[in-house]
Amino acid sequence: MRVLRIKVECNRCKNVVDKLDARELSTSLTRTPRYECYTCFRKFSHSTQGNELVGASQAEKQQLYCGKCRYKFNSVKLVCPYCGESDNLMKSNMSIQDII
Repeated sequence: MRVLRIKVECNRCKNVVDKLDARELSTSLTRTPRYECYTCFRKFSHSTQGNELVGASQAEKQQLYCGKCRYKFNSVKLVCPYCGESDNLMKSNMSIQDII
């Protein structure tokens, strides 16, 4: 009996790892699965919990800006609702005029 070693790309660090050494992210808005290697999981699980901002309560929304799709939104979660990525998010105090 053989075990297939399928390679997947980590969503955070973009390294190619075995599928057995990664976990599937449940926050994917698309039908294609996204994976996170266990190194990134251990590194980022202490700073965020359940993709929520550190120190933010459930009712407290923060202004965020996605540099990838240039979408400005208010959210508690660290995931862009437009593109589904969390790599290029930053806290935003800018106006629409600054984006243009």
